[in-house]
Amino acid sequence: MLASAALIASILKSQIPSNESNLDSVAIEKAATFIGLDSDASSATTASQTTVVDAGIRLQSQLQHLVQKLLTDKTDKISRLLHVNHVLDYVSYALSDMVFVYPGTSGTYLGEELLPLDQSIKNVNGKSVRVVRMDTRDGALQAVQGALEHSDIQATVLASSQALYSMLPMIHLFANQKAPVVFHVAGQGVNSELVSQSEMDAVLAARQSGAVLLASGSVQEAHDLAIAAYIISKQLQVPVIHYFDGTLVKNYQKVKVSSFATLATQVETKETSASAILARQGYSSFTYYGDKQAETVLVALSTYVTPSLLEAANTSLGIGLLAVRAYRPWQEDEFLKSISPSVRRIVVLEQGDGLYAYNGPLYLDVTSALRVSQSPRPRVVTAQAPNFNHLHPDNVKHLAQRATSVSFVDLLGDDFVIEKMKPAYQEHGSVFRAALWDLDQDGTSSAGAHIAQLVHSQDPEQAGASQVICDSLRVGGGVSYTQIVCNSNDLNVGFVNYIGIHNADIIKEYDVLANAAKNVKVLLHGPWQHGDDIEAVLPNTFKLVMTQVDAELYTLDVARILQELSLNAQSAHVIDEIAFFLLNSPNVDPADVLANVYHDTNGEVKNVLADLTRAVKANLTSVALLPPWTILERDDAVLPTTVIDRPDLIKAISQGSECAGSQDEQQIKASSWHEAAWQVMFKEAYSTDSLLRPDLHEKNYLVTLTENRRLTPSTYDRNVFHLEFDTSSSNLKYELGDALGVHGHNDTEDVKKFIKWYGLNENDVVSVPVGPLVGARTVFQLFAQVLDLFGRPTKKFYEGLAEVATDDKERQQLEFLISPEGKESFKERVDDTITYEDLLHEFPSARPSLEQLMSLVSPIKPRHYSIASSQKMHGSSVHLLVVAVDWANRAGKMRFGQCTRYLANLAIGSQVTVSIKPSVMKLPPLDTQPVIMAGLGTGMAPFRAFIQERYMAKQAGKEIGPVVLYFGSRNRSNEYLYGEELEAYFQDGVLSHMGLAFSRDQKQKVYIQHKMKDDAALLSDYLINKNGHFYLCGPTWPVPDVKDAVVHGLTNFGGIQEKDANALIEEWKEKERYILEVY
Repeated sequence: MLASAALIASILKSQIPSNESNLDSVAIEKAATFIGLDSDASSATTASQTTVVDAGIRLQSQLQHLVQKLLTDKTDKISRLLHVNHVLDYVSYALSDMVFVYPGTSGTYLGEELLPLDQSIKNVNGKSVRVVRMDTRDGALQAVQGALEHSDIQATVLASSQALYSMLPMIHLFANQKAPVVFHVAGQGVNSELVSQSEMDAVLAARQSGAVLLASGSVQEAHDLAIAAYIISKQLQVPVIHYFDGTLVKNYQKVKVSSFATLATQVETKETSASAILARQGYSSFTYYGDKQAETVLVALSTYVTPSLLEAANTSLGIGLLAVRAYRPWQEDEFLKSISPSVRRIVVLEQGDGLYAYNGPLYLDVTSALRVSQSPRPRVVTAQAPNFNHLHPDNVKHLAQRATSVSFVDLLGDDFVIEKMKPAYQEHGSVFRAALWDLDQDGTSSAGAHIAQLVHSQDPEQAGASQVICDSLRVGGGVSYTQIVCNSNDLNVGFVNYIGIHNADIIKEYDVLANAAKNVKVLLHGPWQHGDDIEAVLPNTFKLVMTQVDAELYTLDVARILQELSLNAQSAHVIDEIAFFLLNSPNVDPADVLANVYHDTNGEVKNVLADLTRAVKANLTSVALLPPWTILERDDAVLPTTVIDRPDLIKAISQGSECAGSQDEQQIKASSWHEAAWQVMFKEAYSTDSLLRPDLHEKNYLVTLTENRRLTPSTYDRNVFHLEFDTSSSNLKYELGDALGVHGHNDTEDVKKFIKWYGLNENDVVSVPVGPLVGARTVFQLFAQVLDLFGRPTKKFYEGLAEVATDDKERQQLEFLISPEGKESFKERVDDTITYEDLLHEFPSARPSLEQLMSLVSPIKPRHYSIASSQKMHGSSVHLLVVAVDWANRAGKMRFGQCTRYLANLAIGSQVTVSIKPSVMKLPPLDTQPVIMAGLGTGMAPFRAFIQERYMAKQAGKEIGPVVLYFGSRNRSNEYLYGEELEAYFQDGVLSHMGLAFSRDQKQKVYIQHKMKDDAALLSDYLINKNGHFYLCGPTWPVPDVKDAVVHGLTNFGGIQEKDANALIEEWKEKERYILEVY
């Protein structure tokens, strides 16, 4: 069932084998004596790695507690096969006095291995380190602030980007107080399909905090820049946010780890600038790759730089890549020096959903820097995707070509995601690659971890890498794909020499022979001994490819071995480890090798391993390929070559609860209302509680609508409306400039109509696991409040419909739409805003079950709106300014913005679920400092709150400084939003000056930048002489023109050169005196 697939799973553990086709005994013995590393590969858990062999004997892996091993190893420049959490835990402990751990929601988290450490382990200064586990909540970091106030310590915060939002106010405070705090932040989240992905929004939200922002793109960089972060924090007395792609945790890379002695030397420096400190570590704020005379340069944060981007830059004429390592402070001069005069186009890579063109923070920084560059200025293009891992070198070349004619590129477009651009693998005789495929239920996943560490540790200087990808949400239980490469750092180099398939069912779901080398050795779990026995089990494509690559097929009846030796099923991975060495290192005794990996707690380990080795030798069977397999035709189905990276949400939410592999899995199920009623009536028996949307991660509040008032005339084509919500019963608190996240519902009538058509009972109760809890909601609530039924469907939905379609023509049409040949038709559907509901009507034979729909349809996401009120004036109320979004598609069918439609139709008294999102839009610290606001349309919302705040200060008898408002819209008669209020504030003197720009009220277009230029002298005086603050809120298009207007005032009335004026504005941005809130 979907529930067990979606919420009860576990991330597997692992990695894999060898460096040559055969491993010699000397190398293995060298590895065995070297060993002492962790193996809990994918989860990096600190839980006991005990394997039950029989009732009296347990094997406990020495490949455990890796960070503790690193902290106690005195070897200089220790070379290890590590992932990013290992190195950051190590450096953090070594260079800190206190470490605050904020677990994330993606399973494995930074600091996980530090929590159980023995307190006798000291840091580089010989002092004890206190490691504290914290909860992410409002007011996060107050404990850190308290620790800093009472002692002179080096504090470290280990967190995910998901936790960073709640920390932003305190980070601002730390910067103001010059507190030397180092943050290591894993930029990671999950998308609407629960796939793990890089997520940097929260990190970029801290760009105006005053903290230094450093980005790492690899495990070695994470190690080196972590050290630099502590030096910068100490020398400059500032907080440093060192961030990285959180999905790096699945990649194990060879890392040179500095010993304590080296660390102690590295942190002692007299350098006083971030650039100099980075240079001392061998890095710079910007790193350029590729053609020095390139006409097209890609600019990206280091965390976004993938091997394919590097390959494209280093192998393509005319293309360069500039990686931004130190994003704050923004070194404009260094950036401009990195851009050759030959550059004609700059493509800024930024994270986004690819649906709408908007300019992110890096784009704004780049365009701002180019304002003072030499002529001709390069044209700047935005290219967006949630991540850039899908891009291949050919995609990058295509992007450079597209950039010559467009200003925005959607990197999720079909011309960037089609598999035809995937480069072919190249033969590399010296490279050894291995792959292991495992299901959670079989107990085999950790075999790869042991093998990988053994093989790589034999030569610390040898290139090598490993990767573990786990789909913990697979229907039927979790699956992992582990690969290892030796003599190369590139996991995509060379063909696969050894493939371990530890469950035959995997062959039906995945193309396990993709990139198989000639004479590849394939191990398959099962009782088969002859080709005739196994023929019916194997798909035709698998058998055909086996003959084409002349594979060596072996079978191993693991279940029989476990039964004959009376072993626990969780011992299966030991059998696979023995089989690997027997097949790839025939001159090595596996029992001797593995005896150095497991603790011999009772003197019986070697005997047990010897018995196992004899049993594996006796059962390992070579199966001859049958001649008829050479003429088989391939199956129609195209199988994936790897698994989807979906984390164990149960572990993340319950923070370590032992749910993996449970036989009593909770399932999504529909039942009648009385089952839910029992749970309400007998709360103690059922441990029932009423929670507000426990499926949502952020803190939520229930507020009540008290006013819904249209501000534009009913005859006008744009419905801009004002909302007021009562917050008295929810205890909702908000700060000036915050945004209100609204959890909108689908239209009631549309939902009822769909449920009736689909043959469901809207009153049936659906039980859904939510972390360690089980939530109950009706079918109507499910489709009205949770599933984005009227949103844009993903390709996964088309695939899901194709799988269940009973009509051949409909199935073929669905498969065509998601094929390369159907990309134009698919694009037309996207442009025409086809919805999930539309597809279900169009293909009536495709009827997914309710459980399947819950897996296939994306959840409704909250929409965020700037709050248009001050809580000082409206203590128990929150106000919003919203414009309704609607349009007609090509067929003339009306489409609506999901949340604005919900809000526009809300009746007085309706209760709405909301959350708070912090913002950098804050008033100056002194009431006397001038406030200059520029807003377009609904960008007026936060400025209404600003004006109310200043009005309340004046009413309290305080002296207030000038308040200037520039407001722009189409015309005064229709869109002078809050016009009467503004005029009243102007008459009262709270608003000292207004510049109103109604673009269509006269023949020539008049915009806010024109009004600002008219007031150039006033703006110059307020900004330069009176320490004023400037704010812009609204769409991105006027950003450059508004900046030009400010520069005009500074140069003509402030006596400042244009270049210096631009530099001054950048300085104001850093100090939060020039704030842009654009979309």
